Amino acid sequence: MKPPSHLLVQHTPRLLAVRHSSAFTLLELLVAATVSMLLVCLLLMATRAISANYTHTQANITRQGDAAFALDQLIQDLEGYVVPNFAQGEALKITPETVGAATNAIWLTLLSTATDADTSTPVDFTGATRAISYRMAFQNTIATNSPGTDPSFALYRSISSAKNTFTNVTSSTTNMQVQYWPTAPTATTDIGNFLAENVVGFSVRFLYLDSSGAEKWTSSGDQIRIGRDGSTVNGIPIPGSFLRAEATITVLSPEGAQRVKDGVLSLKEAAARYGKTSVRQTAFF
Repeated sequence: MKPPSHLLVQHTPRLLAVRHSSAFTLLELLVAATVSMLLVCLLLMATRAISANYTHTQANITRQGDAAFALDQLIQDLEGYVVPNFAQGEALKITPETVGAATNAIWLTLLSTATDADTSTPVDFTGATRAISYRMAFQNTIATNSPGTDPSFALYRSISSAKNTFTNVTSSTTNMQVQYWPTAPTATTDIGNFLAENVVGFSVRFLYLDSSGAEKWTSSGDQIRIGRDGSTVNGIPIPGSFLRAEATITVLSPEGAQRVKDGVLSLKEAAARYGKTSVRQTAFF
């Protein structure tokens, strides 16, 4: 049976009202879209911040690890320093160098009781005393044929065989660095002596007593020589012998090294912002 018409008239507005309230207006859709976009932007910003922080942390870990590894090896060699048993000749020599834009660099050569395996062929001479050199270079650390392409700062450690040490570093030695390492580490054969990358500062100084008995440290720019006939600083003999050694290594983070390569920062600016300087001391006899 069909309902009376007055009932239809009364219920129609209510039905329309219910249908109207179940839909979104254009303004509500715009507000919802805007809020969603803001949330997505905030999420992206948070993700980028976390990623940047992770990258920065990893770079710091790498930088600190490189410095610690290089310092550990250097301190071990300094602690194994050996005074030769011949009457004259050299046992340690430090010469200041300028490597690229890095002015805080040295060339260190010393005789030490090395724990490295003697890989020379054939090994027909046994002995623990080996000639060891540390030297910075600005070159490609992996290109054996083109060391000048895509260069970076690095620290190299080269060790002589026991036989070569005994044969070449003797009482007739007047410059153990030239006799042991006659070429600069830019030679392709020295790439295998790579120790640590992004090393932009390397120095070793010594503590000694001056003529008045006061303690004095050598500076990073001094030329130091230790021989059987005594020790000198910049060619001037010192009384007694050195008491302690202090090694300093400055390593750039990968980000800092890249900014230097891109020309965004000078090496000095990058070292101040992205460099990590590590210092270690040890007794020296």
